Amino acid sequence: MLCEPFTHKTNLFSTCLSWPGGRTFFVLFGSTNWHKKTRDMARMSSRHVCIIVGILTIVVLLSLPWVTKSEAEVEEKSDDDSEDKVVDEDEPYRHPKNILNVPKNAGRTDDSEEEESEEIEEEPEEMCPPNVGDKYITLEDGTIKVDMASLQAEGWEKLDCRYQAFSRKMDHDITFNPKDVIQDLGQKGEISFPMKHEFVKVECRLLSANRTRQTIYRLFSQVMRNDELVTRKVKGSRNPLGVNVFLLCVGSMSQNRFKTNLPLTYRLLTEGLRAREFPRYHMVGKTSAAMTAAMTGQVERELEADIEQQQFGWYKDKYPWLWNEFKKAGYVTLLAEEMPSAWGYEKGAFRNQPTDHYFRTLLVQAAKTFGDEACVGSTPAHQATLDYTRDFTNKYSDGLMFVLSSIHETSRTQRSASDFATIDSDIYSLLKFWNHKLLLQNSIVVVFSDLVDVATEGGTEDDTVLPFMSIAFPPHIKDQYPEIMANLKVNQNRATSPFDLHRTLLEVLDYKPRQNGQYSRESSLFHEIPADRSCQQAGIPKEHCTGKFTVHPEI
Repeated sequence: MLCEPFTHKTNLFSTCLSWPGGRTFFVLFGSTNWHKKTRDMARMSSRHVCIIVGILTIVVLLSLPWVTKSEAEVEEKSDDDSEDKVVDEDEPYRHPKNILNVPKNAGRTDDSEEEESEEIEEEPEEMCPPNVGDKYITLEDGTIKVDMASLQAEGWEKLDCRYQAFSRKMDHDITFNPKDVIQDLGQKGEISFPMKHEFVKVECRLLSANRTRQTIYRLFSQVMRNDELVTRKVKGSRNPLGVNVFLLCVGSMSQNRFKTNLPLTYRLLTEGLRAREFPRYHMVGKTSAAMTAAMTGQVERELEADIEQQQFGWYKDKYPWLWNEFKKAGYVTLLAEEMPSAWGYEKGAFRNQPTDHYFRTLLVQAAKTFGDEACVGSTPAHQATLDYTRDFTNKYSDGLMFVLSSIHETSRTQRSASDFATIDSDIYSLLKFWNHKLLLQNSIVVVFSDLVDVATEGGTEDDTVLPFMSIAFPPHIKDQYPEIMANLKVNQNRATSPFDLHRTLLEVLDYKPRQNGQYSRESSLFHEIPADRSCQQAGIPKEHCTGKFTVHPEI
């Protein structure tokens, strides 16, 4: 029985409260005038009353989960919509011809971080002192201009300018060709003249009404395209991959330091280019050791015999440089590195120009003009180096290119956060330029460090810190040679060195599929390297080894 019949003077209210669900009914309908309601309801049959109460209670209880569920669904739908909006906002635009997937927020931090940095950040110091000439002498679209109006407004009445083209004589010296010197470019009105040479010095002598004199300078560089280099005959029969090779060396950078100090570049490489990192890439020595191993496949002591055979002392022209192999394969070559050379010596490394285009010429003259080899006027040497690299790849974009651009000196000597922010931004801009020009569709990009300076890292000489190394491939290589990508993935966890990088780059010119990895010092990363290859077998000195050094004592 749902309810027992009321007896005389039975309190309906208390009876229904005792029934399950009765309290809910009371809460829902309130207690106002409940005595009156009780008397009225007492006149009804107790069974009917309880049935009504039960029905109302059941209806109310059944409706509560539905309301709750509906609200939850609304909230869940709202959350889903919000998440979709976030994804849409962060999703980068995918150009059908653009392979670089650049995150939209790659160049910015969270709002909270920006606000915090604005409160404590001070005005960063410039990496180079200001140069007066940079303000008045400019290069725009191949035309050099001198701002006469501003000079005259500042009290300079007479102006005599010289345009001087200079070229490389040797690694440590340059020469001015008298035929290329243009004097007395004008004293009145605007001075404007085309730049027709690779390297140019503009010197303006100023004279005021009270006979005050001042001389301002500006150095300019541009890549003068040589069409004969693009159509150079290929020597020998090979099986080339047919891609550009862009090598960018950032000196003295451990893996952790690279990620911390160059966050824009690192994110662009890993998320945009999907570059493969090699966390077990080792250094094989200090100073020029890593670069020599990567560019020749040998170390200095093995190459000393070649120096003795040469007629010009310490110069290293006859080393088996990698760029010479690329020249034979029809590539146009560039070596652009900061001073001093990665291969040491104050007088440089080469008697003859090593590559088709060579940037050292400008930096030698910059040291003579401004007294500082780290700056070209107010432009940091690393930025000038990257700008020249950008111009080279733009001028020869229709041919095959081998590029080695090194900013080893700036990254090693500059320590402040603002300095590294500048370096990071400049490298990032170069990579984005290559992407914008669609060069990355047919280019292998290697970003690496030559060595690790333990003093910079805050460690000791006994610490073993590994340098940064990554390789990015164009899409068609990934599709055409899936075995290369599979082997690269495996080799990321194998001990590797600059010797392996050298062999890998040689195989860009002559790929040999289905080749087994080697225990020897040079093993191409395109093939699986044996898991038990020791540091000794890989040519990694014991003091720089992070794994097992000896597997086979007889080696």
